[in-house]
Amino acid sequence: MELSSLLSQFKSLIFLLSILWGIFAILHIFHFGFNILWRFIIIIIYILFLFFYFPYFLEEYNLLYSNYIEFLKKLLNNILLLINYFDFILLILWPVILIHSFFSAKEKQSLDRIKILIVITLIYWIYLLIINDEYFQNILKNYFIKIF
Repeated sequence: MELSSLLSQFKSLIFLLSILWGIFAILHIFHFGFNILWRFIIIIIYILFLFFYFPYFLEEYNLLYSNYIEFLKKLLNNILLLINYFDFILLILWPVILIHSFFSAKEKQSLDRIKILIVITLIYWIYLLIINDEYFQNILKNYFIKIF
């Protein structure tokens, strides 16, 4: 299977997230809250995901194994590139969270999710303010960008 054009930009980030997914999928085998059927379905979905995208995972694994500094640079660039799409993510996430909180029976959990989303949105707006300000741009260009 081919990765979509959006996902192909984030190969190292997807590699890292798939490792975390695998760890927590294995930990769910020992979790008592789920039926045994659902535990194995989680594992089967993860194995199929690895099977379909194996060449991409192998490529990222080889990069990590051969030169981990380049892999970390690529991972950091992927994270910074993902921030460019974060406004779109927030645009989709806000209505979903609000609809879910309106129909949810657990008011405390809904309110906690909204509070978390408010904090994330405010952090993103502060980030945008810093990025668009000339003073901070000079600091980033002179000190931060030289490292990477």
